[in-house]
Amino acid sequence: MKTFNAFLVATVVLVSGCAGGGAGGNKKLFGGKNVPRPKEPPAVPARKDEPLDRSLVEAARQEVTAAAASDDPVLRENAVEAARGLKDPVATPIILRGLNDAQRVVRFRAALGAGEHRLAEARPPLEAMVDRNDNDQHLRIACIFALHRLGVTDYTHDLEKTAVDDEPGVRGDTAFVLGLLGEKSALKIFDSCSENADWIEAKIAERDAQEAERLAQEAAERERLESEERERLAREEADRLAAQEAAEAAAAEQARLAEEEARRAAEAAGENGVPTNGAGEMESGVASGDSGSINEAEQQ
Repeated sequence: MKTFNAFLVATVVLVSGCAGGGAGGNKKLFGGKNVPRPKEPPAVPARKDEPLDRSLVEAARQEVTAAAASDDPVLRENAVEAARGLKDPVATPIILRGLNDAQRVVRFRAALGAGEHRLAEARPPLEAMVDRNDNDQHLRIACIFALHRLGVTDYTHDLEKTAVDDEPGVRGDTAFVLGLLGEKSALKIFDSCSENADWIEAKIAERDAQEAERLAQEAAERERLESEERERLAREEADRLAAQEAAEAAAAEQARLAEEEARRAAEAAGENGVPTNGAGEMESGVASGDSGSINEAEQQ
């Protein structure tokens, strides 16, 4: 027994020692194997300024200019957005052309670009878009931003109204241009947004309720129209069946009258001694004999 206990203690000590040695150092037990720690990654290369390839720059200018004149409005929008972040002479004509684009989203991007580049020649079309007020709050916000950057602050206070608009997208665009302006005065408008949070939520709830009522009215109107259509189809089917029954009755009556006429003709022929067939018609043989008798009598 003592020998067994001594053997058990020695085994535990041996196993403990092996486990401790395996977990030590810079090795880890993974899948039953000791895996060494990976090497440190190489250092980041030092900054090295390289001159721009002028041919690539010119190719990029041509690409952006071509996209700005594309028939695809998505390409034009992307081109104006690219020009907005360019510090290159090619940006100015692209932005100015975008202010007169047929698509509002392109004009929106161009207005932001005109403000960030502070293009004085963009003031007339910007003021025209603001004064026109074509019920596009998003475009109006971008134009107000651009005019503010050009020193025209007559419309800037309108951002206080759009900041609490019940449409989230309008409030988001307002916050976006206020961030681009980066002025302390914008903080007052942000505070106004916070103070009017409850009012905004109430307006949103009111709008949602109105939308739900509108949808319910549309559903009721659809149900009414569908009910009227079902009734119309049912009336047409009833009229069709009635017309079919009337036609069948008329045909039956016509057949009855024909049969009655045939019966009367047969009765009349029987009374005159003229044999008839089942349809009330005179038999041809008898009629021929009578005709021959008449001819013989005339000859005598």
